[in-house]
Amino acid sequence: MDAGGTGRGSLPELLKILPTRLRYSRRLTRLFRWGPAWEKACAQRLLLERPAWPGVTGNEQVVYLICLIGRDRAKDWRRVGALLRQTLEALLAQADPRWQAIICGQDWPEGMPEDRRIQFLPFTAAPEDTPPHDKNDKYDRLTDWVRQSGIETGYAFLLDGDDVPHPDLTGYILSDNNGTGYLLDQGYMLAVGTRRGRVLGHRSLRDGRLENNTFFRNCGSCVAAYFDNRRGGWGTALLEGVVKVPHGRLPELTRLMGVRLGWVPFPAMCYLILHGENDYVGRQVPPKLSEARVREISRAFPGLYFPEASEG
Repeated sequence: MDAGGTGRGSLPELLKILPTRLRYSRRLTRLFRWGPAWEKACAQRLLLERPAWPGVTGNEQVVYLICLIGRDRAKDWRRVGALLRQTLEALLAQADPRWQAIICGQDWPEGMPEDRRIQFLPFTAAPEDTPPHDKNDKYDRLTDWVRQSGIETGYAFLLDGDDVPHPDLTGYILSDNNGTGYLLDQGYMLAVGTRRGRVLGHRSLRDGRLENNTFFRNCGSCVAAYFDNRRGGWGTALLEGVVKVPHGRLPELTRLMGVRLGWVPFPAMCYLILHGENDYVGRQVPPKLSEARVREISRAFPGLYFPEASEG
């Protein structure tokens, strides 16, 4: 292994994840990639594969963990607040009410919905001690919150504050309740304020998608990790294993951890792009969606806004 993450791991470990990597990799040159994230995943297995875990309780809930950019780093703070409000309103519209949302950041925008399940966790590190990208520090705070919350068991879902969950996401996770976690392979990418986007998922002739362009490859709002704070439970070990790794590699990394995440069997999230806060040089504008697709997305995510066809 080298520091750049291009070295080779042990042959048995590489062979274990090779089928998964072949399925999802777009570049064959990365088939034998190995680095610190893969080493960490192997180390996590020693904890996660311990026998005789207590099992699910039936009292689980979904805890949505949101890192919020600071006001001084935002390009448009009002836009940040509007996007977060849309995300929180989508949570309030969940068919299953057994959820909480914990938002960690330096500042709390005005006009957010008020609900006992929504909590703001202040991020108080001094500016001179905060790295340019402080998301990992905020996730440390959120993980500590889960560990100390008094909630025995549940699923910690990593959610960006500009993405929109499907109304049935919480309900599906808690009804299936597999005791490990879930990964989103289906969803939508939408350019804000337009009728442009992409359907994300596995290869599909119906959708004209010839390669695996799965949701988890594109968006970090894609994983729910089971936590178990009971005596003898694995605590937040799985959450710690998935929280700071490349989300496009989650299937193979969790395989190395000895954990199989379940798939949510419907498009469960909208990944919103080109709204000014997650743009980057070279990001392409997605193609126009068909009218049938716009209707499909509007029915599934009633809180989303689409302009008239003549505008977008």
